[in-house]
Amino acid sequence: MDVLEVLRMKINPDSEGKESFNAGIKWIESLSEEERQVYFAECIKDLESLPKRKKRPYYKFLVSENKTKGYCLIMIFWTPNGETRPHMHGDSRAKIKVLQGTLCQTNFTLMEPKRNLRKFFIGRTYDALDGIIDEYPDTIHSVKNSSKYDWAVSLHLFTPELAEMTIYNFEENWRCDIKGDVDTHTF
Repeated sequence: MDVLEVLRMKINPDSEGKESFNAGIKWIESLSEEERQVYFAECIKDLESLPKRKKRPYYKFLVSENKTKGYCLIMIFWTPNGETRPHMHGDSRAKIKVLQGTLCQTNFTLMEPKRNLRKFFIGRTYDALDGIIDEYPDTIHSVKNSSKYDWAVSLHLFTPELAEMTIYNFEENWRCDIKGDVDTHTF
């Protein structure tokens, strides 16, 4: 049984988002380092064996969702050097826990939002020792696995559930709004 299956069994689907997030972290942190590595390694092995056309910089898996309570819980497996495009999650607030590896988040501020998507960044590196990372609505950011060789794993709680997001391309000066089933998109 892989880490996602076990994690889904450990979470009460009727609980509040924060309770689900904390239950997931508590279970993962209760594992020995060796047990955690085995669970993550099984998923990573499956992802590495995917055909080349299905390769991505990261893989998102829905762990739990409750539209009535307004949250979704997602586990992300980051390939070495895997990175998102700059994006924001609309009205959703995120709580992030890095479970393995090191992630670097870069925040952006639009200098001239109507004419030019110039970037201004503030970077910070988050790792498993940093605790819970809070990400506020309308924060434009990108996330990258800092390792060239090792995978990273993170758990993300979105409240309200992820219903919209905007993806940015600063070099080509465009943005794209996505609405609906956002948690399944890779961008």
